[in-house]
Amino acid sequence: MLASVNTIGMQNGQKAKHGDDNKLFVTFYVDKILLTEQTEAQGEPVYRDVEMIKINVPGDAKTVVIREVTREDQNRFPSQWADFKAGREQLQHGHALKEMGLGDTEISKLHWMNVVTIEQLADLPDFLLEDLGLGARGLRDGAIKWIQNRKVSVDEFETLKAENEGLQSTLIELQNTVQLMREELASFKAKK
Repeated sequence: MLASVNTIGMQNGQKAKHGDDNKLFVTFYVDKILLTEQTEAQGEPVYRDVEMIKINVPGDAKTVVIREVTREDQNRFPSQWADFKAGREQLQHGHALKEMGLGDTEISKLHWMNVVTIEQLADLPDFLLEDLGLGARGLRDGAIKWIQNRKVSVDEFETLKAENEGLQSTLIELQNTVQLMREELASFKAKK
């Protein structure tokens, strides 16, 4: 099964994007490039710092793009670029595989295949599961079920939170009413 590339609406010279960029594992970093002419002229190594990008496709350990950063990269991956420029750790958005209860061996194998979040595992297409070996479909199905259960838990949490806020509001009203009744009772007793 071949991956499809969306070319609808593309104009001449535009680059095609593969699938959803949000699923890519992208990191920016600084590397040193040896400047050969200056090195030869000075007789010692001369380097220049260059901003680089590394793009990994989850589930595909063989496809890695490493090259100098372009303005298009900065616009295509704005949150990773902002983290890099601010000196923050560039994290993949999603939940760590450990949260799913996977063992270290399974997690290491998935990391080797550029899968670092439960969401990436759940989104793996069938044709990439073969490279993960036996049990890969079960892992992916488990990740899908984990996400579905978490969504239910989040929805339940939001419902309980709203109910709790309503109860707190009612409690405050009751406390105010009791306080008013105490004040009126004290005023009534003082008049006697």
